[in-house]
Amino acid sequence: MIYSKRIEHDRIFLEYLDFVRGKVAYYQPLIEERTGLDLGKIGVKESHKLLEDKLKYWLNDEEIPLWLRLMLLPFTMVLSNQKIKSTILAIKFKENIYIPEDNYSINILKDELSGKKQETDQIVVHELTHEVWFGLGGNKSDKEMIQEGYALYGEMNWFEDFYPSGKHSLKNLPPIEDLRYKQEIEQLVKLHGEQILFDIPRDWKEYLE
Repeated sequence: MIYSKRIEHDRIFLEYLDFVRGKVAYYQPLIEERTGLDLGKIGVKESHKLLEDKLKYWLNDEEIPLWLRLMLLPFTMVLSNQKIKSTILAIKFKENIYIPEDNYSINILKDELSGKKQETDQIVVHELTHEVWFGLGGNKSDKEMIQEGYALYGEMNWFEDFYPSGKHSLKNLPPIEDLRYKQEIEQLVKLHGEQILFDIPRDWKEYLE
């Protein structure tokens, strides 16, 4: 019984990954056209591959001392089969979106297919807006709350007209600091126009510090 439930869980989760990939394929060209960016190939993976991918990235990062990269090497084998269970909706790292392999993701898919919820569209647009941040000169090391505020603005304002009718609805309030920076970006757009969105990732200290 437990084994059959595991098989069913894995089947639904793989179906959800394909569902997310379809959303990426839909929204990415729209966002690229509006921003003039080429976001490149955006993958969708199971979150248990995140740690392994991060370690592989660090091992090839020449800014990290060689001795430290060599120390990390054994962990790639240990962590390759570890799963990150989380109630967050998605994790963005480099060119991939990672989906947590837990019942939360499974329930989202079930609710999406039944029409009870419509969250995946905004999840994908949020994560693609992070890629816009990097494409416009922002860095991973930039203040995380500002990056999140920018992604919230993309999800809720900048790209809102891309959603099919009724697709966007804010079910859960984001962290208050992320929301504050999103509101500050709204004020900047009112003052300077939408063009300011192309400057913020590179010059955020000038506008949001």
